[in-house]
Amino acid sequence: MIKFVIGVILFCISQFCFAEIQCKSWMEWKDQSDVRHIFAKKENDALTCLGRIHAKDRFWQMEFFRQVIYGRSAEFFYEKGFIKSDYLLRVLNFPELAENYYQQMNEAEKGAFQVYTNGINAWLSQINEEEKKQLRPFSNWKGWKPLWKPQDTISLILLQSFIQTCESFQDQLRQMEWVKKHGKEKVKNWFFQDSLPWFEPILKLGEYPKKSSASLPEVNGDQKIAQKLVSFFPTSLFGKSAGSNSWVVGPQFSASKKAVLANDPHLALCRPSLWYWVHLQTSQWDAIGATFPGIPYLIGGSNRYVSWGVTNSFLPAAQVSWVSRQELKEVKKVRPVIWMKIWGRFKIPLFWKTFQKTKSNLPILPIKVKGKEDFALVLNWSGFYLKPQDFMGFSKLLKARTVQEAEHTLSLIGIPSWNYLLADVHGGIAYRAFGRIPRILTHTWGVPTRSLKEVEEQMQDKNILTPHEMPHLVQPHRQWIVTANQMQWPSDSILKIEGGQLASLRAFRIAEFIKKNPELTLLDHQRIQNDVQAVDARFLLPGMLYDLENELSQEEKKRVKTVLEVLKAWEKEEWEAHLKSYACGVYRRWVDRILSQEKLTVGALWKRLKEKDSDLKLKPAFFSALKDLKWKLTQLLTSWEKLHVCLFPHLGGKKYRPIPPVPTPGDNHSINLALSNWNGKIYQHDLGPGFRMIVKMSDPPQVYFSLAGYNIDEKNSILFDRWKNGELVLQKFPLQWDNIPPQELRIDQY
Repeated sequence: MIKFVIGVILFCISQFCFAEIQCKSWMEWKDQSDVRHIFAKKENDALTCLGRIHAKDRFWQMEFFRQVIYGRSAEFFYEKGFIKSDYLLRVLNFPELAENYYQQMNEAEKGAFQVYTNGINAWLSQINEEEKKQLRPFSNWKGWKPLWKPQDTISLILLQSFIQTCESFQDQLRQMEWVKKHGKEKVKNWFFQDSLPWFEPILKLGEYPKKSSASLPEVNGDQKIAQKLVSFFPTSLFGKSAGSNSWVVGPQFSASKKAVLANDPHLALCRPSLWYWVHLQTSQWDAIGATFPGIPYLIGGSNRYVSWGVTNSFLPAAQVSWVSRQELKEVKKVRPVIWMKIWGRFKIPLFWKTFQKTKSNLPILPIKVKGKEDFALVLNWSGFYLKPQDFMGFSKLLKARTVQEAEHTLSLIGIPSWNYLLADVHGGIAYRAFGRIPRILTHTWGVPTRSLKEVEEQMQDKNILTPHEMPHLVQPHRQWIVTANQMQWPSDSILKIEGGQLASLRAFRIAEFIKKNPELTLLDHQRIQNDVQAVDARFLLPGMLYDLENELSQEEKKRVKTVLEVLKAWEKEEWEAHLKSYACGVYRRWVDRILSQEKLTVGALWKRLKEKDSDLKLKPAFFSALKDLKWKLTQLLTSWEKLHVCLFPHLGGKKYRPIPPVPTPGDNHSINLALSNWNGKIYQHDLGPGFRMIVKMSDPPQVYFSLAGYNIDEKNSILFDRWKNGELVLQKFPLQWDNIPPQELRIDQY
C-alpha cells in the first residue's frame, strides 16, 4: 500500500509539479546521517534546490566566506588575522574579476549560476527572526544585505582556487631561504626529489613526454624578500597546504573485480565543516558527493556510472617576478580602508598601505627590499585569464558514463588547478590534471627578473599547456594510480611543471600497500586510509639515531637512555603514530626543530644524513625537543594522545563555543594525515581529511563516506563519530524513493 501511495505521488509530481507552470517543485528526504536527497525532473530545478538547501543549512558559512572575499572579515570578528587577510583580498579584488567573467558569459553559461542563486535567495526571502539570529554577527549589522548574486559564487570559486594554487609561488619563497642558508650548489643536489628512495611520481616511465636525462633547476632570485613575502600572505583560510590523498585501482587489484576509488581531501578541520554532502537526482543524472556551500559543484563523489576524487595539483599557476619600475610608470593606485570591529557594533577605520596594479590589472606587491629599489614584485596568476567556458565542466561531469568521457570533460576546465582520479562501472580508471598552467621548458628556483611583457605573456593562451600536454592517463596497463600531491612526472620530462608539490611519502606508502596486495577488499582500502605510519621516520630516524649517538657523551647517553630505547623500539611498531605511542612526540619535535633551524626539507635531511663528511649537528635539536616536551629524567615520555589534539576551531574565532578537544592519531607524513602546529605545549592538529570516501564501482556503485564534522545538525553526530573512529557510512545511493515512508518526504516549491 505504501509503495502504491509513493508511486501515485511520484506520478503526480512528474505530471504536474515539473510541468511548465508558474511554480517549480522537488522532493526532498533527509536520511539518518543528515544527508539530503533531492529529486527534481529538470537540472535547473535541482540546482535551484541545491542553492536553497545550501542556504538553509550553511548560509552562515557562505556569508562568512563572502565577507572574506570582499575584505570585510575584520568588521565582524575580533581576530587579528582577519585584518591581514582583508587587505590581501582587497589587493586581489575577486568581486571585480568575477563581475568581468560573469558579463562575458552568454545566457546559457549564466543560467547555471543564476538558477543556483535563485534557490539561495528563495530561502533568504523567507527567513524568520529565529533564523536571522542564527546568522549573527552578520544579520545584526547595520546595512547588511543578504541577497546573493551569481558573481558571489564565481568569487568564491576564485578564492578557493587561489588559496589552493598560491602554494606554487610560496614555494619560490622557501627556495630562496634554502639558497640563503646553503648556497646554490648544495640546494641543487639536496632538494632534488628524483633521487629519493620514496620518490613516487603520479606518472611512470612511458606515461609522460621524456627527454634524454633529468636536469637540475637553475637557481635565481634574491633571498632577502622571502620573510617579507611570507608575512604578507597570511595562513591559508582553508588551512596550510598539505594536500590530499586519492587512489584508484582497476579490477586486477580488486577482490570484487570492480574498480575502486578512494579519496580524502585535506583542508582545515573547523566548524562548520567546509564540506557538505548531498544527493541530486534528475531525469538526466543521479549523483552524490561533497559540495562547498556557495558553489553548485559536486567536487568529489559519484554518479551511477563514474566516480571522481580530488587532490591539489600544486602546479605552477601563480608566480611572482621582479619587474623594473621603469616599466611600471602607468599604474593604478588604491589605498583600501579596512574597518575593524572593536566592541559590539563599533568599528574603526584602518588606512592600510597603498597598493598598485599594472595597466593589465596585475597586483604589484607593496614590499620593498634593500638593494632592489629599482624593481617591484608583480604577482601573476592564471586565474586572472579565465574564460566563461573554463567554469562549465563540473556540471557536465554529472552526466559522464565512462572514465574516457569524464576525463575529456575535466580537460576542458580552466580553473587552476586540481588532480582528479576517475573510475567507472566498466572497470575503467583514469587520471587528469586540469587548469590553466604555463608552459615551462626550463625550471628556475627563486624569484626571476622579467620584463613586464614577459610576465603578462606567461599566462596568455599561446603559453598555456594544452589539454594533451597536461598530465593525464587513461586505462594504464599497471591498473592503479595514486595522487597525494606529489610531482606529476619526474624531472626528465620535456615539460617542467614543478610548483609546490610535496614529498611523495604518502604516495609511496599508498603504492606500497597496493603493490603488496593484488586483491584489495573494502576493508583493505579503509586500512590504507587509516594508516598512521610516520613514513618520514621510517627513512630518517635510523640515521638520526646513529649520528646522535656519535655526538652524545657517555654521561649524556645515560641521561637519555630511556628516550633512546623508546625511539629504537618504535621500529617494531612500524613507526606508527597511534595514540599510545611514546616515540612519536619526541621524534616529531626533534625533526621539526632540525628542519626549521637548518632550513631543510625531509628529502634534504635524508641526503645530509647519508653524507660521510656531513657537518649536521643533531644533539642541540634533540635536547631542545626534550625541553619543549618538559621531559625529566624521572618521568615517562608523554603519549601522542596527550600531545596531539584537534580543537575543531570555529571559523568565526575564539568567541564561539568550543567543543572538547579530540585526540587524533597520525602525523605530518602519514596517509591518515594529521598536519599540526606546535603551540608551545602540544601539537594542535589543524589540517586533515575533511571527508573520507570509498566508492566500489559495482552496478550501481556503493558509496561509503564519513565527514569531519556535522553535515547539518550538531545533534546528529553519525558522520562525525564515524570519521573520528576511522569508519565509513554506506550511503543510500541510488535511492529507492518508493521505499521511503510518505511522512518523511518533503515536497517543496517556490
